[in-house]
Amino acid sequence: MQGDIIREESMTDLWNVWFTEMHQNRVGLTIKVKKLLYSGESPFQRIDILDTYEFGKMLVLYGSIMITEKDEFVYHEMLSHVPLLSHPNPKQVLVIGGGDGGTVRETLKHPEVERVTLVEIDEMVVRKCQEYFPEVAGQLNNPRARLLFADGEKFLSTTQEKFDIILCDASDPIGPAEVLFQKDFHQMAYDRLNDDGIFVTQSESPFFHQRTFKKLYENLSRIFPIVRVYWAYIPTYPSAIWSFTFCSKKYDPLADFDQERYKKLQLDTNYYNDEIHHASFVLPNFIKKHWPDVVVEHNFGREFQENQQLQSYKLVVHCGGCMIAAQKLLARIRDLDSVGVPYTNYGVFLSWMQGPQALRQVLRPWGIDCGD
Repeated sequence: MQGDIIREESMTDLWNVWFTEMHQNRVGLTIKVKKLLYSGESPFQRIDILDTYEFGKMLVLYGSIMITEKDEFVYHEMLSHVPLLSHPNPKQVLVIGGGDGGTVRETLKHPEVERVTLVEIDEMVVRKCQEYFPEVAGQLNNPRARLLFADGEKFLSTTQEKFDIILCDASDPIGPAEVLFQKDFHQMAYDRLNDDGIFVTQSESPFFHQRTFKKLYENLSRIFPIVRVYWAYIPTYPSAIWSFTFCSKKYDPLADFDQERYKKLQLDTNYYNDEIHHASFVLPNFIKKHWPDVVVEHNFGREFQENQQLQSYKLVVHCGGCMIAAQKLLARIRDLDSVGVPYTNYGVFLSWMQGPQALRQVLRPWGIDCGD
């Protein structure tokens, strides 16, 4: 009898499981889950691997999304190719963190790289990514890749190796990755770089992690002479706007970008290209507000323009006059004096960036007391 049959007409899909990553306990990103593939705890952290309807497989550490199949390429390409194409000869590359293997994969697309060393504290992350994300972790077995399961800070403090590029592929500053956001770690990274080395770190969301974002920039600016922030759009990261901080002893990521090498490489990328390289350093005003009121503008030997508003500058840092005649150097100084803009040379500026003690050492032979 048809009338005696009990049926729920509206329940067409009984699987209704969602994952939510909370940001600041006030905002969340929610993704529908197809299947839980793995859940466990390593000696360092909880690891979950989910299969989702929209983003494919997803790696979650400490409840935070690290990578998804659909958008992982953005983060890994931007962390890797920006510094690699700003350095003229990157032979030795160190990756700290990054157990998913994506940064190693992108780095090995550059034939100039002789060896990339991955230092990852959590072996379980690597093994699970090799199992569930072979398209991301597949290059960890490449002969040019060296895999070390160790604490990144301890490795830097004990190794005698030098590197052309160090990439800090850290997770969020909680748990084992917290130390990778501290000033002492950044100083060790500086010390392990060659004289023309580059250090790049992911620097969180400028929307939701403003304190971390700003403090990182301030700390790194006290260690490296060249520090620039760039950003990318990553859908599954907090606010979708994610920042990176480029730090260098010598090379500027815009002035020293190797266009010819980029063309020859013919990189197989989904996000990064030469135009993105330059555009990523163009920052929205809300990001610019997070560091001191200083505009860095490279002039590279050109004369001041006739209509240039010199009085708009806070400070002019001169190379020291090593490449121009003394007459031209004195003319520039007179121009700056006429509008009351302070100036200094590159050596004094770099000493100031290293802190008061370094500045005092530079100025002492001239009988100049810079105080505290």
